Amino acid sequence: MISRLLMSVSQNEIERTSERTKVGLAGAIKSGHIPHVAPLGYKHEDKRLIIDYSTKDIVVRIFDLYYNGYSYQKISNLFNKEKVLEKDNWRDSTIQTILENEIYKGDFIHGKRTKHPTYYEDVVEPIISKEMWSDCQVQKKKNSRSYQRTLTFIFAKVKVS
Repeated sequence: MISRLLMSVSQNEIERTSERTKVGLAGAIKSGHIPHVAPLGYKHEDKRLIIDYSTKDIVVRIFDLYYNGYSYQKISNLFNKEKVLEKDNWRDSTIQTILENEIYKGDFIHGKRTKHPTYYEDVVEPIISKEMWSDCQVQKKKNSRSYQRTLTFIFAKVKVS
């Protein structure tokens, strides 16, 4: 009976500590302290994420080029040719990651890869307007190709009609 009582007290303490940690993390994120590596266009200063004006224009240019019809590959090829940031290893996946990151419109999602991500709005100063970000997401859907099979594959999991 005593061991059961001790186990329930320790379990209660673990749950309380977990709850306090979650509340503290949420408060830190709402105040602009993003617990990740600063993305291109931002830098950490006094534990807060602020705009890095030396690289901000590159992010704005990526969004503008994509909005005006450039693909990920065309943007990365252009940046490699121009040696933006003295780099010649820009990849289309890098451009895609930048275009999909909500931090550029001022929002943050904590726990993207978990079952229950938490969405925080307006936690940092945005580089891109929310309209521009959503327009680029619409453009992404337009650019995606929809492949349809014309043949029937006997080992495919889904039967195509």
